[in-house]
Amino acid sequence: MGDPGAVAPPTCGHRALADLAASHSVIGAASALLASLSVTIVMGQAHLPHRPALAAGLLIGFGAIGSAAPA
Repeated sequence: MGDPGAVAPPTCGHRALADLAASHSVIGAASALLASLSVTIVMGQAHLPHRPALAAGLLIGFGAIGSAAPA
């Protein structure tokens, strides 16, 4: 009947396209998060005007907690 390994599965090309689309989605989401980071820090510093470093540290920490992978 022939060698079954000699025939590529029909989903081979679709898998590569799906992986490419997924990586573009991740890159887009990361770009959106990074673009809003400075705006979020400035907003936090406006709410804590006498402690801008504390506001920046808290907001960066909250962002890291929100983006962490579940355990």
